[in-house]
Amino acid sequence: MTPGSESLVDSCASFSSEDDTNPSLLSQLLYKLCSFALLDFRVTPVVVVRSRWLRIPEIIFFLLSTLFMASYFVWNLHMMDHQNVEVGPMVEARDPTANFWNCSTMNGNCMLSYQLEPPEYCDANATHLPCVWMPLIDVLPDSVKPDPGLMIGLSQVSVKQKSCKASHRCSGWYRDMSTRKEVLIRGSENILIKLRADIHTERFVINQNGVQSLLRFHDGKLKRLLPLGTTPSMIKPVPSFDFFERRYPEVCGNSLGYGDFCSGSTWGDFVALSVLLEAAGANPLDLEKRRTGFVLQLRILYTNAEDFWQWPIGFKPRIIYEPVLQNYSTDDTVLFQRLRPSQGESSAGTVEIIKCVFLKSVSLGTHVEWSTEKALTDLAIAVTLLRISHSIVNILAPMAYKATQSLKHVAVLHSVAAQSATPVCDQVHGVHGAAQMRRKISRHLATESAEVAKTGLGFVDRFV
Repeated sequence: MTPGSESLVDSCASFSSEDDTNPSLLSQLLYKLCSFALLDFRVTPVVVVRSRWLRIPEIIFFLLSTLFMASYFVWNLHMMDHQNVEVGPMVEARDPTANFWNCSTMNGNCMLSYQLEPPEYCDANATHLPCVWMPLIDVLPDSVKPDPGLMIGLSQVSVKQKSCKASHRCSGWYRDMSTRKEVLIRGSENILIKLRADIHTERFVINQNGVQSLLRFHDGKLKRLLPLGTTPSMIKPVPSFDFFERRYPEVCGNSLGYGDFCSGSTWGDFVALSVLLEAAGANPLDLEKRRTGFVLQLRILYTNAEDFWQWPIGFKPRIIYEPVLQNYSTDDTVLFQRLRPSQGESSAGTVEIIKCVFLKSVSLGTHVEWSTEKALTDLAIAVTLLRISHSIVNILAPMAYKATQSLKHVAVLHSVAAQSATPVCDQVHGVHGAAQMRRKISRHLATESAEVAKTGLGFVDRFV
C-alpha cells in the first residue's frame, strides 16, 4: 500500500474508530461515503466457459460485425459529415475563336472560327431547306433568358405581319403565312458553352478553380476537361492532378478554342455544343429535332467523396457534367420569338420564330468533411454492435445446443456458469457474524451450482 493510500485509509477510519464498539449511525455513514468515494474500486466478475462451441460462434459474429462496421462506417465514410451542397451554375454562350488563349472579348481582338465546310445537314437536296450562317447574337434570344439555362437557335421560321381592317375576325395585325420562310441555322454546334459554378456548403463556398471537371458520356465513360492556359494564373490549380490523370486518361474534345473544343481554365469550363450533344448521344442531330427544337438537360454533379481510399488517400473534389436528352412529349417544341421592325407602312415587321436547343442545367452535390462528433457517435454504435454479437451467442447458442443431443453438455456448462443465486433472506436471518454469513452464502452457491450441474442429463460426469 502506498503512503498516499495509507493516509486515505487513516482519514476514512477516523470517522469510525475500531475502539468504538458502538459507532453512531452518522459515523458509519461518513465512513461508507469516504470509502466509496476515495478507496473502493469495483470490478465486474468474469466467468469463463471454456468451450469452442461458444467461443467460435462468438468469433464469427465478432468478425461479421467488424466487417460490417469497416464497410459501412469506414469504407463508405459514414463516420464523416455528409452535407448537401447548393451548386449555382452560370451558363453562357461564346463564339469559337482561333486565338482563344490569346484574345480578349473586351478588347475585340478575337478571331471567329466556325466550320468552313458545309455540314451534312446543309445539303439542300436532302432537306429542301436553305442553310444560312448567323452570328451569335442572332441565335440567342433578345430578352428571354431562362435561369439557369441557355437557348441556342437551330432553325428559323420568318413570317411578315400585315395590317388589316378592324372586324370581328381581325383587328390590328395578322401574320401573312404566304410569306413564310424556313431556314436551317449553320454553325450552332460550334458555339462554346461557358460553365461556371458557385458551390455552397453549410459553412463556406468552394472555389471551382480547385475542382477537377469531368464530362460523362451516354455510355457511362468519364473524360477529363484538360486544365490549360497560356499563363500560370489561367491554369486551374487542381489538387491530386496526377491521380485524375491516371484515373481518367482520356480527355474530351480538343484544346484549340474552336471545333470540338473542351477545356477548362480559371475563366471557367468551355465545352462546344457539339461535344455536349455527342456526350448525350445526339450528335449528329436529325432534321426533325432541328426544326422543332428540344431540351438538353445538363446535370452538374459535385462530390469530393469518390475515390477517397485511392492513393493518395484523401478528398478529391470533382464536378461532373452529364448532358441528357429530354423528351417531355411526342410533340415537343422549344422556341423563342422576336419581332424585326419594318419601315414600310403595309407591314408591321417580320416575326422570327427560332426553334432552339434549350440547355437546362440541374445541379446536385454532396460535400464530405471530418466530424469528430459523428465519429464518436459511430464509435459508440460500433461498440454496441460488438456487445450485441456476444449477447446473441450468449442467448441463442445455449438454446440451440440444448436441443442437440450431442451438444447438451455445452448448454449445461453455460447454465452452471451463468446461474448464481443467493439463499433466501430468511435463511441467513439471525446470523450476525459477517464471516459466518459469508461462509453460509458460499456453501449455498456451491450447492446451487452442483444442483444445476446434476440437471445436465448425465453429461455432468464429463466435466466435474
